[in-house]
Amino acid sequence: EILRRKDIKKEQERHEEEKVLEYQKKKAEREAAFEREQERIRIEKERETARLRALQERARDEQSERDALRAKRSQEQAERDWRAKEATEAKKKAETEAMLTHARHNQMVQKEHYMAVQAQRERQEFERVLRAQKELVERQKREEVEVHKKRLS
Repeated sequence: EILRRKDIKKEQERHEEEKVLEYQKKKAEREAAFEREQERIRIEKERETARLRALQERARDEQSERDALRAKRSQEQAERDWRAKEATEAKKKAETEAMLTHARHNQMVQKEHYMAVQAQRERQEFERVLRAQKELVERQKREEVEVHKKRLS
């Protein structure tokens, strides 16, 4: 009976020891699984962080390209505006010069016309004075002739 109790007790202790070992084994497996899961999560977070960094970098690059393109277009527009302004100013200057040339020509034509009209008036005045003098001289001659005739008669 004692031996049988001893065997039973031994069997119970061995069974308890197996339970403890099984518990420790399962605990170690859970901990290993937990560690593996933590490692997997850490790697996944690193991947996600790297992906987000790459997205941010790509977004920055695209923004930089858009900014550069915007600056280039702005510069090109400024150059077009400048050229248009230069062309407008050149056209305006040419029109002004043409207008001045035309005005000078008109002024010269008017001056020539005025001088011609003035010369014509002076010639007419001269001819009028000349006729008046001739008439005066002729009248004086006629009067002299009449006076001379009266003296003779």
